[in-house]
Amino acid sequence: MKKILIIGMTSGVGGVETFITNIVDKIDQTKFHIDILLFQEPNKKYNEVLNKANKVIRIHAINKEPMRYFIDIIKLYAKENYDIIHLNECSSKLFIYCWPVIFRNNSKLIVHSHNSSDGSIKLHKIMAKIQNVVADKMVACSNEAAVWMFGEATATSGKVQFIKNGIDLNVYKFEKNMRNMYRKKYNLEGKTVLGSVARFERQKNHRRIIDIFEKYHEKNKNSVLVLLGEGSKKSEIEKYVSKKSLKQNVLFLGNRVDVVNWLSTFDVLLMPSLYEGLPFIALEAQACSLPVITSKEISNEVNITTLVDSIPLENSNDVWVKKIDNVLLNEDVRLDLRNKIKNDFKKKGYSLGDTVNVIEEEYENLSNKK
Repeated sequence: MKKILIIGMTSGVGGVETFITNIVDKIDQTKFHIDILLFQEPNKKYNEVLNKANKVIRIHAINKEPMRYFIDIIKLYAKENYDIIHLNECSSKLFIYCWPVIFRNNSKLIVHSHNSSDGSIKLHKIMAKIQNVVADKMVACSNEAAVWMFGEATATSGKVQFIKNGIDLNVYKFEKNMRNMYRKKYNLEGKTVLGSVARFERQKNHRRIIDIFEKYHEKNKNSVLVLLGEGSKKSEIEKYVSKKSLKQNVLFLGNRVDVVNWLSTFDVLLMPSLYEGLPFIALEAQACSLPVITSKEISNEVNITTLVDSIPLENSNDVWVKKIDNVLLNEDVRLDLRNKIKNDFKKKGYSLGDTVNVIEEEYENLSNKK
């Protein structure tokens, strides 16, 4: 049995956490012994899946207790002998949680890039130079994510393996009954519901979402914006909404375990992100027959179906508003699209089963290399 350590889980709710828990949930545990390294407490929505791991290892975070972190790291890598260390990251600074691999010739390191930028660019560049030298395998979810983590020359050299962010197509699909139930429960019947599922951080550009909605609401008073997620900028955005007198028309619902149901409830998903890797939520939305409007900063690799439209960030809010009206679909059309969408995902290799198969094959091949 191959022994794997997966790093990358944080306290947030995002694409990396989704990817890791999908692997833990679906991987063949008769072949792979999966341990999860935690330096933050994960969101409770992931607890059930994380319990399926062989072991959850908690260590101190370097930014909070550096001495205890150092002791934890030394003890962990002295005690455990992993075949594979799978580092999932948006910035190379997470290499700090697996640097002892440098001294372990029998452990193979997979560096897996999940984003196309990050706030701490200087630190990222320093750490990337070290981790990319010792990495046994470089992986990315998109071309942009590969360039960010490994550099353009490496990203285009054939040295980087691209692994698709597959999703569970039996879970993510449009459900008319669920849509009707949620709309009744939240008093959304007959309304145009715009949605966002994102951490409240600079990257996700929530101010722009509010500005777009404000302009849309001017022409369609029977509209509501639903924001799912938490983050450091949430209170700032709440104040921004109040300042614009939109408090009665914007719902802040926090982190949710029922995101899939909201994707059936929404009419359009807004994603004016400043940067992304290859966002799971854009894939999950399409699987639920939900039109998605993204910024041009998001890779067109996310366009699995014809439900995605991209707009340059420099375009006016009026352009976004016009696009919203153009992409709206009634629920019967969304229901009719289900089978076609499922086939589109399978043809392009974006089913969760395909992704897990690729991961298992990579774990086997890499661990058998001398």
